[in-house]
Amino acid sequence: MSGLSIQNLSMRFDLPDGGAVQALQDVSLDLKAGELLSVLGPSGCGKTTLLNIVAGFLAPTGGAMTLNGHEIHGPDAERGMVFQQGALFEWMSVRENVGFGPSMKGMPVAEKNQTVDHLLDVVGLQDFKEKAVYELSGGMQQR
Repeated sequence: MSGLSIQNLSMRFDLPDGGAVQALQDVSLDLKAGELLSVLGPSGCGKTTLLNIVAGFLAPTGGAMTLNGHEIHGPDAERGMVFQQGALFEWMSVRENVGFGPSMKGMPVAEKNQTVDHLLDVVGLQDFKEKAVYELSGGMQQR
């Protein structure tokens, strides 16, 4: 089946004092390609933990998870993540921040520069490309 399949997913965080927090327990769902899912719940119920596991940033302590039939074992270009808080490198310019992913992917410099210019045009930040992150408004940083 194409899509996201989560079967009996659990996540337990062991605490330094010997205690533990069970953030998720036996979560199961099947999401077909093209379907949309909203995860709602009170603060502390495990929503962000679930998203971090799907993104590959955390390894669950139990259960299995596949995307398009392939097990998820870590971050992958097949999945994206929009963070709750800004995830910008403050020592880099806007242009350098936008170009970081393509650089890590090994994209040739000319192609990367063209991609970065296009993306900055799309989000309306072309005039701010050489600015430092702290010179942007909060909304601009989110873009």
